[in-house]
Amino acid sequence: MDKTLFKKTGNQNGMLLGIVGVVISLIFWILDLDYETQQNFQWLGIIPTIIFMVVAIRYYKANSKGFIAFGDAFKLGLRVVAIAAIFNTAFMLLYTTVLHPNYQDDIIEASLEKMEEQGVPDEGIDMAISITEKMTSPFGMVAIGLFSFIFMGLIFSLIISAIMKKNNPYPLDETLDGE
Repeated sequence: MDKTLFKKTGNQNGMLLGIVGVVISLIFWILDLDYETQQNFQWLGIIPTIIFMVVAIRYYKANSKGFIAFGDAFKLGLRVVAIAAIFNTAFMLLYTTVLHPNYQDDIIEASLEKMEEQGVPDEGIDMAISITEKMTSPFGMVAIGLFSFIFMGLIFSLIISAIMKKNNPYPLDETLDGE
C-alpha cells in the first residue's frame, strides 16, 4: 500500500465531503427550514457520502496498478468519512452556538408540540424533554453526530469495499508496471 497516496486520497475526499455537508447545512439554514423539514431531508447526506467513498477508492485503485485489497478499501472509506465527520461536527458546533444559538430551544419546542398533538401524558413529555435537552446540548450533538456519521460510514465502507476490492494475483511481482 502506498501510504502517501492513501493519506492524500482519503484526506482530499474527506475534506470535500465535509465541505459538501457544510454547504447542505448552510442551504437548510439560508432557506430557514424548520427542524422537522431538515430531518426529512437528512438522507440527502447519504448520496455524497457514497459518491466520495467510491471516488476515493477508484482513484486509489487506479493509481495502484488496478488493485486494492478489501482492508485497504475499507480503511480508505473510513478515513474519508472520519475527516468529513470532523468537518461537519465542527460546523454543527459553530451553527448551534453562534449562527443559531436558539437551535436547542427550537428542537425542544417542535418536540413539545408534536407530543402534545399525539396526546402524550405530562410526565412522558417531561421525561422526553429532559432527554432531548441532553441530546441537543453542544456536547450531546457532537457525540451523536460523530457516532452516527462514523457508524454510517462503517456500514457503507464495508459494502463499497466488498464490491470494489480487487486483489493483486501477483502480490510479490513488482514488474506489473503496465509494461
